Parts: sequence; C-alpha cells; structure tokens
Amino acid sequence: MKPMQHLIFSGILGLGFLIFIRPFWAALIAFSSGIFIDLDHLIDFWALKPAKPFNVKDFLHSEKYNCQKKWLFVFLHNWESIIGLWLWAYFGHWSTIVTALAAGLTLHLIMDIANLRSYKMHPFAYFLIFRLIKGFKKDEICYENNC
Repeated sequence: MKPMQHLIFSGILGLGFLIFIRPFWAALIAFSSGIFIDLDHLIDFWALKPAKPFNVKDFLHSEKYNCQKKWLFVFLHNWESIIGLWLWAYFGHWSTIVTALAAGLTLHLIMDIANLRSYKMHPFAYFLIFRLIKGFKKDEICYENNC
C-alpha cells in the first residue's frame, strides 16, 4: 500500500477516535500507529543497502529495491502482535491507549493485505511465525521473485 493511502485512512481513523473517544492523544496514537508501523521496512531497506546513506525518496518508493531484496523482515507487520494487542485491550477493560494502538495497526495490516496478491505473497506472509520458519527468505515467502 502506498504511504499516502495509509496517511489518509489513518487520518480518518484518528478523526473517528477524536470524535467518539475524545482524548486527542488517543486519536494521535491511532493515527500514528497506522503510519509508523512502516518504519520496520527500514530493516529490509538497510539489509539491502547497508553501505549506502539513507535516502527518504528511495525508502518511500520501495518498488526500486523490492526486487533486489533477499529477505522480508518487517517485524511489526504481523497478526500475532495485533491479536495480542486486542486481547490486551479486551482483558484490560478497553484501555484507550491499547485500543487505539491495536486499531491503527489492524487498519494498516488490513490495507496491506491487498499486497498479497499483487506481490504474489503467500497467504500467511503477515504471520511472523511463518516468516521465521521460512528464515525470512523472500523466495520462500513469495511465489515469484517480483515482491
């Protein structure tokens, strides 16, 4: 999913929290978690280009380096953490912080599911345990070498 799409939908989620939950910080957490989860892509980016200086333009246009990657780490993109957060929210009597965090991360991952088909990724690609079992190797997680 493109960063601008995550920005727009996370903004809508944050606005919903602001309107219905009220505290500004809850809206900020929902909004921020829906966007900043993508910072885990930095690991993949640096795994490919550890000697080169960081370039925001290259990072935001991941298509330039996606085909060169050998691994898919993205440690924050996983259903296990999201399920854990929702359980924590439920058993924590719907703590506003945990609920906002879980909502932002869930929205982001649901939006990213569209990538599964376009990048020819395995249906379990967003499970950390699956990626760990596959050694985080891109060719084990993707059906074709174009993701």
